[in-house]
Amino acid sequence: MEKKPAHLNWEEAGVLSLAALTAYRVLFTRAKLKAGDTVLVPGIGSGVGTFLLKFAKAAGAKVIVTSRSEDKQQKALELGADRSISTNSDWNEDLNDETVDIVIESIGRTTFEKSLNVVRKGGTVATFGATTEDKVEIDIRHFFYSQLNLKGSTMGSAEEFSQMLQFIEKHSITPVVDSVYALEEYEEAFKRLKDSKNLGKIAFRIDE
Repeated sequence: MEKKPAHLNWEEAGVLSLAALTAYRVLFTRAKLKAGDTVLVPGIGSGVGTFLLKFAKAAGAKVIVTSRSEDKQQKALELGADRSISTNSDWNEDLNDETVDIVIESIGRTTFEKSLNVVRKGGTVATFGATTEDKVEIDIRHFFYSQLNLKGSTMGSAEEFSQMLQFIEKHSITPVVDSVYALEEYEEAFKRLKDSKNLGKIAFRIDE
């Protein structure tokens, strides 16, 4: 059992555990992010995506995000992203002046090849999900000539959970809560998720 970080309210604490743990493990345990790295986060709208942004910035990295929504791109910049581009654009063209060390993938087939093509030689693509199709095709010759690293990740351990909470407290990180619904408003909440209108987590409030 772990204590709630003192600077978080109950709604913020309620959306914390799974998304923050997933982000912490893929970013630090698997991708080995360090200060000075440039990390690309495709699809910034999810709860994990917003934690990736906040965690990477707190660790001293440069963060580039993508979204199909111009509104989400702008909100990501307001949350601290250094740069934001369209998910549907030509990433190689948009980022030809960047050296991307790490890509944190969660979209799958729609963006996976683009992620492999934009990361630097010797760089790392770490993936924890597939919101589009699971099966992907890659140019294996490009992969091995570029000396790329591919890492898979899911959730995390009890030890990583404790480390994640310490990291959040040290840097006073708060979850991005998109909206809070009463429990009986669950249909509206899930529709917002289904329509990809959220930026960050959706919380439920249980009234006494």
